Amino acid sequence: QAADLGFKPEEIAAITNKRAEIQVRTWVQHAWADTLHDRMYKTKLRYPEEFKRTGALLAAIMEDGDRAFDRLALDIDGMLANYSAYATRANVEKEIGVLTLIALAPCVREEVAPSGSARSQEWTARLGNWWTAARAALLTLFGTVVPILALAGAAAYILFLLEKLFGLHGLLAWMGTQDDVLVTIGKWLAGGAVTISALGARFTQTFGKLRVALDAVLDIDNYFLDPTDGRAPRARIFSRFAALLDYVRVRGYARVVIVAHSQGTVISADLLRYLQHTQRLRAIAGGAPLTLITVGSPLRDLYGACFPLLYRWLGTAPTSFADARPPASELGLVRWVNAYRSGDYVGRSIWTPIAASEMFRVAEVDDGGTTGASRAGDRAEFCLGAGAHTHYFSDDAVALAVEIDRAIGGESTQMDLPRRA
Repeated sequence: QAADLGFKPEEIAAITNKRAEIQVRTWVQHAWADTLHDRMYKTKLRYPEEFKRTGALLAAIMEDGDRAFDRLALDIDGMLANYSAYATRANVEKEIGVLTLIALAPCVREEVAPSGSARSQEWTARLGNWWTAARAALLTLFGTVVPILALAGAAAYILFLLEKLFGLHGLLAWMGTQDDVLVTIGKWLAGGAVTISALGARFTQTFGKLRVALDAVLDIDNYFLDPTDGRAPRARIFSRFAALLDYVRVRGYARVVIVAHSQGTVISADLLRYLQHTQRLRAIAGGAPLTLITVGSPLRDLYGACFPLLYRWLGTAPTSFADARPPASELGLVRWVNAYRSGDYVGRSIWTPIAASEMFRVAEVDDGGTTGASRAGDRAEFCLGAGAHTHYFSDDAVALAVEIDRAIGGESTQMDLPRRA
């Protein structure tokens, strides 16, 4: 009745007993009707059968397309409400890999094909600043943005279920004003998926270059693994390391120099600090002075940042090299030297502040055989130049060779040290 539709009494009186037909149609149906309906059915012309068949064919095609549009729209709405229900783990990992690959691109290039400009001060600083900014962006993305989007996606999915299953309409009406944004996001997601699929094996080969970075993550997981059989990998590693120190003690060496890379720096520092804290270091390693030389160490950047309670002995993020912790003596060492490359995505400095002017200063070796390292007490640290997580012992690592030779020969020993290449 007209009254049910909200018409006023005077409007109903004007209508009297007239009736009207309201046609509800989609935009596709409207396009066909607006173009052909009047021309085909409201004309005095007699069209040939070919015209009629063409009009009917177009109507059938557009009806089928209309249904396809409707199905696609429902699928897209469901996907936008809960993207994770449509994305396989492999595809999600590939998308994360794309973001990581972009951030790591310059570093990976140095890893796979060193540029030959490792000792260039300009390139060292540029690469170091790039990774510093990229690392901060990735931490923000995966530490803030991704969790927020995950919560928002879960909330939208709940609203989607309530609307579709229980008929609570309007819960997702607010998304209607964001159609352009959602469609744009959908295009980017679809485009990214098509690109990855098109690259196929080439993408896998490129992503495989990040194996070193992925191995670093797996190293952390394995290091903290606590299996039910009680045979923790960390305990077995420490046992073998301690047995090696005991073997060296029995051999009666005058000095012991431990050179460690990557995860090995964490293992060495943890074990030595534990033995020193429990007053067992001298019994196992003997009285020979111990020197630790670490390269590519994730102690500060990964372990200290991700596990601050376990590694609070590292102290807070350093504000100056002179006041930074920990001292070498805390690990029972007479000397601790740390070297890094500016684009090392696993670990760089331990004591040098990230904003310090000397952070990416390439260490040179002067005519007297002294490296341009930052020194304070029993600690020394320097940048070897541009590069990533490998190639620490390549021909351009002259400063590192000098420091190792000095540690082996003893601080006071005059040696014929190598000069700058």
